[in-house]
Amino acid sequence: MKLGLSVVAAQFLALAGTLPLSAQDIPASSVMPPGYLQAMPAADRVLSDMKVADSVETRARQYAAVFYLDEILDVLTWDHLYVQGGRSGLTPEEDSLRRGYGNAQNDLFSGSGKVPGLTALMTRYEAESSPLRSEILDRYFSPAWQAALMALDARYRVVENAPQTVRADRRAEKRARYLANLRNQFANKYGVQVFPNQNDLTTNPFNFEGKTVAIVVVLQQMSTATTGVFSRAGGGGHPDYVVSGIPTGTFHGPDYVVLAGRVVGRDAQNRLVQLKFIGMQPCGQERNERGVPDCVDWAAPRAL
Repeated sequence: MKLGLSVVAAQFLALAGTLPLSAQDIPASSVMPPGYLQAMPAADRVLSDMKVADSVETRARQYAAVFYLDEILDVLTWDHLYVQGGRSGLTPEEDSLRRGYGNAQNDLFSGSGKVPGLTALMTRYEAESSPLRSEILDRYFSPAWQAALMALDARYRVVENAPQTVRADRRAEKRARYLANLRNQFANKYGVQVFPNQNDLTTNPFNFEGKTVAIVVVLQQMSTATTGVFSRAGGGGHPDYVVSGIPTGTFHGPDYVVLAGRVVGRDAQNRLVQLKFIGMQPCGQERNERGVPDCVDWAAPRAL
């Protein structure tokens, strides 16, 4: 990650040197001033500070700000982000900051594709060359703090001959957190107990009887005002589920949705899996690198 090397930071580096140490060998405490983490602002404060008159520009500034601060936190915690066994090595204070930044990013990014001009504005503010980055540094951090951060970041980048791997890992980790947040929000909202493998669910729904499941489906037709027939997403349009108790007017077309429902068994014809409607969330416009809706990833089979 390029944080941008200031003149003050360059002078600091001239004194500190840039030894070819691995990330694991460089704890932030060896470079940063005492109490350095206290300077990191909470997400709620950042969201308030980034407000301007225009609501779309506000959202873009907020997203870019928490994204950048999350990157800074990456540098400060890189030596202990994970410990042996893949567990998080973050302190409670670091974890609170990370979750705050991550949740804010997810909330601001969700549905951004539906707002005209927002995605392009987010990209512009998020760019490494964006003046917003200097604004954030100067708003929250002293010159000495900034210089120490740049020195720490420069030491990490001694190994920048392999930046693609590092950046790919960071992107993958951010996306995993983004998907996990969406999954947990949906599960908590509707009391979901399992995101089942749909082959398992349609083969033997009685293994899931009475449980609240979440599945990605497409409406085939409403057979009554409150009962609908659905197929699994990407399943070729073959009907798999009949869902009762749907509030009138909930569905308007054959779009991908994540459906929460309680498994009842099979219908009277013993063909379709029968569910009682609990809730649903449209998949929206966000896509992964394969062009598949994000909901297919965050609602993938998973026990809770």
